[in-house]
Amino acid sequence: MSTSYFWSFAVFSQTVEYALRALVALAAEADCPQTTRQLAKDTKVPGPYLSKVLQLLSKQKLVEPHRGVRGGFSLSRPPRQITILEAVNAVEPIERIQVCPLGLKAHGKRLCPLHKKMDAALAAVGRDPSTFEVTVGVNIGFPDLMELPATATDRNKFIAGSVEEIADALRAYADAGVSHIIAWLYPQSLEAIDRLAQATKLARG
Repeated sequence: MSTSYFWSFAVFSQTVEYALRALVALAAEADCPQTTRQLAKDTKVPGPYLSKVLQLLSKQKLVEPHRGVRGGFSLSRPPRQITILEAVNAVEPIERIQVCPLGLKAHGKRLCPLHKKMDAALAAVGRDPSTFEVTVGVNIGFPDLMELPATATDRNKFIAGSVEEIADALRAYADAGVSHIIAWLYPQSLEAIDRLAQATKLARG
């Protein structure tokens, strides 16, 4: 099982990263719609930018807007039923290679071996979701390093405790078939990152 930090999606654009941050934040508060202002604060995404991202996610039925005093946004379905691929395609759809990207007239629509392989890789991304490895987003916190949010008491939304307790939780995810974890870390500090690394090492045995 691999572990990534919430803020380090090096292979994704900023827009995709912001979309993933918003979805993970909404998953952490699945029972209560979140306003754009609250989401912007929690995800550290500029409000105007986040509004546009939420509109794109809403258009693709990944999030649901709510009007009124208690309005805001919530996930349109359970977190486990939303894939990273759906989030990516909602804000920046993956496009197949139809013609030579280099604009070579000699190639036209007959792709060279390199671009054929690249196009095949893009096609593979859109394969049956049931063949994907399982990736989950989870909040991980160390209570002795900072005061954790009220949701930290909900074990379905938050993993909190010592290095050993975090390791046990990561091991349980692995036993459940989870291959990758995207972690929203509390606090976002070097010490917390080091502890998570220790926990991951323990979980792997």
